[in-house]
Amino acid sequence: MLMMTAQVTTEILCSDQRHLLWDGAAVARKFYNRTFQLRTGNFEFDRFGAVYGRDYLLQQFGQSGQLTLLQYIPAEPFQMGEVRSVEWPGPLWPVPNRPVCGYDGQDRVCWASSVQYIETAVASAATLLVIFPLMALVLLRLIREHSDKLPWWLISGNSPQMCSGKRILSCFGSARVLRSRHAIAE
Repeated sequence: MLMMTAQVTTEILCSDQRHLLWDGAAVARKFYNRTFQLRTGNFEFDRFGAVYGRDYLLQQFGQSGQLTLLQYIPAEPFQMGEVRSVEWPGPLWPVPNRPVCGYDGQDRVCWASSVQYIETAVASAATLLVIFPLMALVLLRLIREHSDKLPWWLISGNSPQMCSGKRILSCFGSARVLRSRHAIAE
């Protein structure tokens, strides 16, 4: 039905009758009195919209990938006639009608156990116990290398000065009074 609807919609758009897309009855009339030739077979609608022909149950899972007729439904007796059996592509066919973890993925079967959480916490803590000391060592090493490059050991020309034998500037620039025995004796 999807392919037939797509074909009718394309015809409406190509014939520049877009206003018909807003009118469901007009779109339905485009299906009347015509035959649709599809990959799955021909579908014919009469002037009232009734379908003529057989309905099919086809399969495409086969080795060739081609459509294979499995069952047909004739128009009059409405009884399904089997042509051949269905070939399922795997051992678990038909697939279960409910997902393993439920439709929302929250079934108890899929919940992680508390053991997994404990293992994850222990592994994370052990990793952090290794990473943080290593980062601290690297940081201390970088600070030490940076401080080794500073010229703290250079003495400027006017740092240690004797002013009349009583003052000297220390390396930190503060003046101190030096008193010798001679200065005290005077």
